[in-house]
Amino acid sequence: MSIQLKAELRTGQTRSAIRGLRNGGRVPASVYGKKISSGESISVEEKELNAILRKSRHAVIDLAMGDKGTQPVIINDIQRDKLSGKVLHVDFHQISMDEPIHSSMPVELVGTSAGVKEGGILTVESHEVEIRCLPKDLPASLTLDISGLGIGDTIHASAIELPAGVELISEPTLSIASVLAPQKADESDAGEAAEEAPAADESAE
Repeated sequence: MSIQLKAELRTGQTRSAIRGLRNGGRVPASVYGKKISSGESISVEEKELNAILRKSRHAVIDLAMGDKGTQPVIINDIQRDKLSGKVLHVDFHQISMDEPIHSSMPVELVGTSAGVKEGGILTVESHEVEIRCLPKDLPASLTLDISGLGIGDTIHASAIELPAGVELISEPTLSIASVLAPQKADESDAGEAAEEAPAADESAE
């Protein structure tokens, strides 16, 4: 199910105009796509955008653009303030609902690894995978059960159970998570300590 977001067309491109938008609780944005080849400058309500980002960063959005009509879009890029994390600008990509799209999809790890229960350390190596599907089949996230992952084991993208109509684009051998053996005290510490200790006095010449 798509999400609704209302946009307003904007003409002001100066720094002061953009600053005024942000001070007014709006986020400057751009829309690109086959039906908007030259791009369109818009702004969206900051609160509404943040609600969408919290719910599903990868959702299909019905973007209402006034006289330009409503277009299905996905978020292509987000620019944030490096210090505050506040959204400064968003790029939307207009899509066709009957054409497959490529998307980066987050992978949610579920279950408790057997290796972790034994004292191992879970290391997440990839948080997202690339998929291809029709917009209507785009999942909110993908899940991967790691309960069978033992110490020294690695689980790959190929183990993800994809919903119907979704194709994995990432390499099947892409490492998603692994369990490392618990760290042990360095047995050489004792030897190093002995080397640092004062040596016994040698016999006088």
